[in-house]
Amino acid sequence: MINDDIFGFNQTPEDKFYEILCTMNRNVVRNELSALFKRLAVLEEMMDDASLEGKVLAYEHTDPAKMEQLMQNFYLHVTANMIGQHE
Repeated sequence: MINDDIFGFNQTPEDKFYEILCTMNRNVVRNELSALFKRLAVLEEMMDDASLEGKVLAYEHTDPAKMEQLMQNFYLHVTANMIGQHE
């Protein structure tokens, strides 16, 4: 488990994301998720155009520890974006 204990109580960025998600203003969550889905839709289209689906799947399974670190960093980034919008 990736955990630098920056949030305390042995929480990962993913744990904190889901905790904050439930308490965050609905419009903030909607805006952030809309932005993420927009990027995801574009990336999916680009992957289809470049036939990258196989490479992406291989990347996910080649280095699980790196993939976990990327995911935790992403949760941290999204959480920070939502907190920034909430202030």
